[in-house]
Amino acid sequence: MRILRFSLLLLGAVPTVLPAQTRDYHNDSLVIARVEGGDVGARQQLAPIARDLAQVVAGKHADAPIDRLAARAALAMAGHVSSLDSAETPAEREWRAPAVRALRAALAADSGDVWSAGYLEAIAPYPFIWDDPDIELREMRALATRHPDLPRDLALTRIRLEVERGSLDSADAALRRLSPDAASPAIRGHVAAEVAFARGADSAGRAAYFGGVARIASDVDAAWYTRDLLWIAQDSELEQWHGLETAQRAAWLSAFWMRRDVADARMPGTRVAEQFRRWRQALRDYRWEADGSTAEGAPIGELQQSMIAPGDDFPMDESSYLAYAGKIGPASRILDDRGRMVLRHGDPALHSKLPDGQSVDMETLAWLTPDGPLLVGFSRPQNCVTRTTCISLTRYGMIARDRPMGDLMSLCNMDGELCALAGLAAIPNRGGGRGAASNRARLVQQNYTRMHQIAETTDGNAETYRDSLGAIVEGYGIPRGGVLIVFAIPARRLVPSGSVRDTLHLYTTRMRVLVADPARGMIVGAVDTVRTFHVSHPLSGDDFITAYLAVPAPTGDWQVSVVVSDTLHRNGTGERIASLPVVPFDGHTLRLGDPILGREGSGLTWNHGGESIPLNATNAWRKDEPAILTYAIDGLTPGHEYQTRIELWDAAGQPRTPRNVTSFTEQATAISQTLQRSLSLRELGPGNYRLVVHVKDVSTGTEVSRERRLAVRK
Repeated sequence: MRILRFSLLLLGAVPTVLPAQTRDYHNDSLVIARVEGGDVGARQQLAPIARDLAQVVAGKHADAPIDRLAARAALAMAGHVSSLDSAETPAEREWRAPAVRALRAALAADSGDVWSAGYLEAIAPYPFIWDDPDIELREMRALATRHPDLPRDLALTRIRLEVERGSLDSADAALRRLSPDAASPAIRGHVAAEVAFARGADSAGRAAYFGGVARIASDVDAAWYTRDLLWIAQDSELEQWHGLETAQRAAWLSAFWMRRDVADARMPGTRVAEQFRRWRQALRDYRWEADGSTAEGAPIGELQQSMIAPGDDFPMDESSYLAYAGKIGPASRILDDRGRMVLRHGDPALHSKLPDGQSVDMETLAWLTPDGPLLVGFSRPQNCVTRTTCISLTRYGMIARDRPMGDLMSLCNMDGELCALAGLAAIPNRGGGRGAASNRARLVQQNYTRMHQIAETTDGNAETYRDSLGAIVEGYGIPRGGVLIVFAIPARRLVPSGSVRDTLHLYTTRMRVLVADPARGMIVGAVDTVRTFHVSHPLSGDDFITAYLAVPAPTGDWQVSVVVSDTLHRNGTGERIASLPVVPFDGHTLRLGDPILGREGSGLTWNHGGESIPLNATNAWRKDEPAILTYAIDGLTPGHEYQTRIELWDAAGQPRTPRNVTSFTEQATAISQTLQRSLSLRELGPGNYRLVVHVKDVSTGTEVSRERRLAVRK
């Protein structure tokens, strides 16, 4: 909570008042000074003076000293003034508006009035605004011209407003002029990150951001980074953050953002840059109000009560201009609910196409996520004086609803189910049509409520594609050295990217692999690459492009996320392998590496450690072609005999015995060995199978095993 106590030392001495004109302003100033000095008895004498001065300001009296006098009177009557993110007292609720109006008038009349600007900034600290953002920025620029060394809060707000309004050269220049002692290293790092991200310099932005995190030295520093979390973090995450010691914050915040990159299968550092972009967009397009009027003390809580209207029927027809029914109000006075959703899910993929008369007051937006679309309706708050008479409060943004907003027929372009509801709603009293509409509407509303709840409680930055690429992805742990990812991409989903002399055709794909520990928010290996494949003839619909990527990673049990797509960003495939062990071969403990199954003639071979290892990117075989099994063993004792048992089991159901067993015993000749066997599949019918490899030290009885899946086709 930011409380403003009235000491002239707080914001500097108040300028001298002009000589009396139509009233005794000198006497007014003396009464104000007595109240500011703690004279409770003078408060009653000040009340009519403060009201008269407020009327002078309201009458557009452009006189900066008198405007400042009116501001002092209102502030003294309020007793103290809280910032917009704090609760307000009854006295301050009454006197905030006159104080803010007088302060704005004083600053407009005197472009160098640091005293008035300082109070306005303390009442509405950025990202709150105390005037239209463009007007506030203009005032800040004028102040900076008159006072090169502005107070810290004003100087920082000026930079951030420049970023918000897209004036990046001005933001850069203002940041360079910021004196070294104007902000702590942590705060300076955050502001520098805002400027760099806005310029598209993501690497510099991340360096500034996490460099600032590492320099957090106080709760004031931490608050700058808390603001980034409030819009998207889960309650449990916020509880952890607030409970941290200062020295723990850098590692925790790095893991926070990394967990989101892991969840979205994005490269490290992607989400924090995206979050800053979303913040700029939300401020530009979805402020709760755009003129700074809430700085005057608009009581949001009371306003919500005044907006409650009788329940509206669903489905809606063309006359349904629905009032806000008190479901979810704005989380703050900064962004409306559309802005909050943008911070959670990014740009909406679809906007409702409503008639002009409706589009001002209501909107339905859709976000596409890997788990399905999220459609959320929004409406502008309304003040309903009667059951049928409601006035939209256009000075405010929109509030999320549990149902689509707008006439149903206009929303058909987003959700086909609403087209059916629109037809039923048009005949509400014929042959039970109303009952059918109500039953279907209830199901639709339940789905919209579910989508709204998901949208409010989740966040993400996953890539979405129009269609699946249909790629097949297999993953293998490489002992000591990382993971091997093998791709098979159907050619029918790829468009040739060009040709050379009509004899060499080019196909281009993008491949991304992340190796991570999601619980700790740690990415241990990542590759993002574009591959171009040269073939001598155009590929047919039955052909595959095959490839592999070896991604270095330390030993451990990792989650592996894979995204492969065309370069036009139309078709893509995402796969996640929940557990892929990278085995720590140490020469002492008996361990078995991942069994790798290949196919002769597949055209794909991995050369590793001097071994040529056949691969099979489709992971499917005809029954008349053998599977080439390659596996590595470590921790062998030369001279000991080892029994190997290879089993093929039905993947479906709960089989009691394997379909096929191959067993043999060999003497170890080295501590580590790579073995390769040809497995016949002739006895297997078409289907899916589990391959299990067991290796046992006959002398000690120590046994290890690994398994994987394969498919047999006709």
